[in-house]
Amino acid sequence: GLLFLTACPQTGDDGLLPAERDLLAVLTAEPLEALVGESVRFDASGSADSLGIGASFSDCALEEFRFDFGDGGFFVTESFWIGHAYTEAGTYTATLTITEAGEEATAAVEVLVRHPPPTVLGLDAGADDKAVIGEWVTLDGRGFRESNLPQVSFDAVPALHVAFVDTLRIAVQVPPYGPVGRRRRA
Repeated sequence: GLLFLTACPQTGDDGLLPAERDLLAVLTAEPLEALVGESVRFDASGSADSLGIGASFSDCALEEFRFDFGDGGFFVTESFWIGHAYTEAGTYTATLTITEAGEEATAAVEVLVRHPPPTVLGLDAGADDKAVIGEWVTLDGRGFRESNLPQVSFDAVPALHVAFVDTLRIAVQVPPYGPVGRRRRA
């Protein structure tokens, strides 16, 4: 024989009509940490109408999904998901408001947006082209930001001093210790 399964909403006290309940707003974001310009998918499919029917089902009674991205942008739609790209780095609280028959419910999620990591193109050690202990050298590249300086190492020894020059250069002091913690010879 065949077995048919049917998903039914919870019934009321009379056992016949579906029981009404509060709207349920659920908002997720993927990824939760994004780079500037990268699309973040906001998903409200876990939300449910007053009968408990999920937002992803066609017979769901939710009328409207308002996505507020926390950066001044928002979008009102009948769809339970949307993509959004942030143009500035920062921490944003995105909010979902769902509506059914004049009733509303809200949910929120926090998204962290970072600048992409800088790209290092080369080392400028000066006229002698040698990086000497304690000397400041310049790394040339793209996308350097004072708030987003890269970790720099020489032979696996981290540089203790890194300074922002501009978006195309940073200055780095060559560290005085070798990979095993011994003082390097000058």
